[in-house]
Amino acid sequence: MGAELLLNIAPGIGGRMNEGQHLFHMDLLLLCILLLGGVGVVFNVIAGALEHRLLRWRIP
Repeated sequence: MGAELLLNIAPGIGGRMNEGQHLFHMDLLLLCILLLGGVGVVFNVIAGALEHRLLRWRIP
């Protein structure tokens, strides 16, 4: 998920990371990395809850 964001130069998380990298703003870079990690965790929790709800019939 993160690779396509890093290649993007448009405004967004990937663009901010690119800007922080080129201008040596480590605080901006670390904030973007933590934000991407948080988004990944949220998506993982949502996918797990959806899987649990949709596959209730399956024996674990």
